[in-house]
Order: sequence, then structure tokens, then C-alpha cells
Amino acid sequence: MWAKRKKTKGSLLDITPLVDLVFLLIIFFLLSTTFRISPGIRIDLPEASSQKIQKERKEITLSVEKSGAVYLDKDPVEPEALLSRLMVSAQEDNNTTLSKVIGVPALGGW
Repeated sequence: MWAKRKKTKGSLLDITPLVDLVFLLIIFFLLSTTFRISPGIRIDLPEASSQKIQKERKEITLSVEKSGAVYLDKDPVEPEALLSRLMVSAQEDNNTTLSKVIGVPALGGW
């Protein structure tokens, strides 16, 4: 009938430690090699330059009372001299702008 086979006592090679050793060698060579740094693209960056410091804006207050008295920064001003005083202030500061007009009664000579 069936013949029984004899089991031979052969040596089987366990490869688990061999795989561990190969992985350790790969890690060792990856970490111990010097990597060549690729130069990449050479870019000439612009030099930094200092910006002009903006001066604080000078605020001018113009007040007109019901009686017709005109005040420029709390100083009384004749209506005829108001335009020249405003022109002097505008020449001192180039950033002079008119921001708000609340209401000015009609004065003679304007």
C-alpha cells in the first residue's frame, strides 16, 4: 500500500536574522553616506533699502464762530489772511489734505 516516508532530519535555514541584518546594513549606509547637495537655482535677490520714514501728519484745526471770528489752531486769524496761512502750512507739509468740512458760514471776501 502506501509506503511510509522517512522524515529526514535536514537543516532548515532560518532567514529572519538575515533579513534583520540586511535592514541594519541598509540603515547604516544610508545614515553614514554624505549626500550631495544639489545646487538648485541661483537667484540674485535684491538688496534691502531703507524706506523714508513718513512724518506724522500735522493736523490743522479751523474754527469759525457764529459771529464770524475765524480761528486757525486756536489762534484768531483775519479772514483775508486765512488763505495765506493755509498756503504756508501746505508748503511746510506736502501731505496736507482736506479731510473734513463741517460747515462754514459765508464770510465776505471769500
